[in-house]
Amino acid sequence: MFFLLRAAFWMALVVLLLPADPVDRARDAESVVPAAVEAIGAARSTLRDLDGFCERHGAACDAGRDVLTEFGTRAVGELQRAREKSAARAPATTVAPPGEPARLAATPRGAIVPLPLSKPLS
Repeated sequence: MFFLLRAAFWMALVVLLLPADPVDRARDAESVVPAAVEAIGAARSTLRDLDGFCERHGAACDAGRDVLTEFGTRAVGELQRAREKSAARAPATTVAPPGEPARLAATPRGAIVPLPLSKPLS
């Protein structure tokens, strides 16, 4: 089955790369402008049709809204779990004892945290 899909892909690629007849090219060039105008008209009518879709098919819109809400809820949950995991893996920061100077170090996430010095800077 996969062989048939690969063969179809390569055959389509070969067909696309075959040179076209110059007479056909000239005829196609003449019909580009009317085709563009027709495409704009078709896009406008499609947008008008989509504008009233939910009024005609309320159940479909409700089902789609439910699916998108569920997807959004799951995506937010996954993001929160990923943040919690990354926070759990973050290295523990150490704080300099009072009266001792501290130096700054960058963590892997780019945050700057104070670290204690073994001896004062001179």
